[in-house]
Amino acid sequence: MIVNPTWRPDEDSTTIANERAWLAGMVLTAATYGIVFSLSILSFKQLCNTMNKTNFKQRLTFLVLIFVMFLLASLIVGASAKMTELSFVDARLFPGGPAAFEELEITMLPAEIVSVAYVLASLISDGIMVWRIMVIYKSCRYPVWLVMVFPVLSYLGSISEDTPYSLSIHTDASSIKPFNLGAPFYWLSLTSKLVISAFINARFWYLRRRITSALGARYGRQYLGVTVICVESALIYSAASLCFLVPYALNRPIQHTFVHMLGEVQIIAPLLIMYRIASGEAWTPTTSTDLLGTNICSRAGNNNLETKEFYSLRNLHFSWSNIQ
Repeated sequence: MIVNPTWRPDEDSTTIANERAWLAGMVLTAATYGIVFSLSILSFKQLCNTMNKTNFKQRLTFLVLIFVMFLLASLIVGASAKMTELSFVDARLFPGGPAAFEELEITMLPAEIVSVAYVLASLISDGIMVWRIMVIYKSCRYPVWLVMVFPVLSYLGSISEDTPYSLSIHTDASSIKPFNLGAPFYWLSLTSKLVISAFINARFWYLRRRITSALGARYGRQYLGVTVICVESALIYSAASLCFLVPYALNRPIQHTFVHMLGEVQIIAPLLIMYRIASGEAWTPTTSTDLLGTNICSRAGNNNLETKEFYSLRNLHFSWSNIQ
């Protein structure tokens, strides 16, 4: 769209590009917050509807986590909106423009709220995903503690960087520049999530291949479909992180668009998982064996298999259980 040149600010093209990216990032943040809001309501309602005496403690824990994550998401979008208002309205003449204001004035209260809420949301999200690895690998033939070593170390490494990054936000920018700690913080955070995604994806694709070869491609799609695997492995956040880190490493203005929405996207992933848990569709420690047993019986009933063929499939189920 062409506007009157006299209306344009007296800034270079790089500054204008940064400002456009920052503003687009705020719009995307608001959009992703809408997804968080919807998922929070749906998950909360589903958990309440499925709560009983046997799962009361688990459901209550999930309800608390949903409330905390929704609160953090609200703080992120609210403080980000206030920071955008300050940079584009109150401090529009700041040297370097609104983008420079938001980058340099990170010790202001709204910016601190965004940073702390983002770090807390990252820790909770990663913790939930580490727990999911333990659940998914519980039926594995290897000891769970052996499988959990690398994901836990990766998670602890992320915590070790989250803490100094949060503390640095409260320091004066002239003494310790918090944005200098941004690179290792984001890289470690992404590494932790990529490790978690890799472990979950490896397990699911292995089980998908085994079940497909044993029972056919149409069996087990509820638990092992491509979409399900993407949800369970938090691939959504990993993809969004890569969209930010690549231009961040190349110092491109588009980085500002993606960094804003990361705080909301990392909350979407665990909310999707908890909604699947509340709906009874999420992976459990016994899903691999239960899935085969259920589908075998269904296949036998629908296709009127002979007794001999059915017992052959039952033997296949027992041999598959021994592999786990």
